[in-house]
Amino acid sequence: MKRISIAKRAALCAAAASVLLALSACGVSQGDYDQAVADKEKAEQQLADLQAEYDSYKEKLKPYEEMTEAQAEAEKAKAEEENTFGLSPFPDC
Repeated sequence: MKRISIAKRAALCAAAASVLLALSACGVSQGDYDQAVADKEKAEQQLADLQAEYDSYKEKLKPYEEMTEAQAEAEKAKAEEENTFGLSPFPDC
């Protein structure tokens, strides 16, 4: 087995230490990382809440989506008839 001189060992150790120090200095601080993870989890929760709200509205509107045009017109006429002032509920209509 070939012996490595003390000077070469010291140089290798110094080089390895330099590489490890350089690699550990790169990157994001733990605090920034933790904040990013917290923001991501908050955004995912907001997305889940919005998806649930959307699904709820979608379910409520399902009967209207399945209506034929004639049924929709009949519902519109009924709603206009029930309007006590005889005005359209929509100002531009």
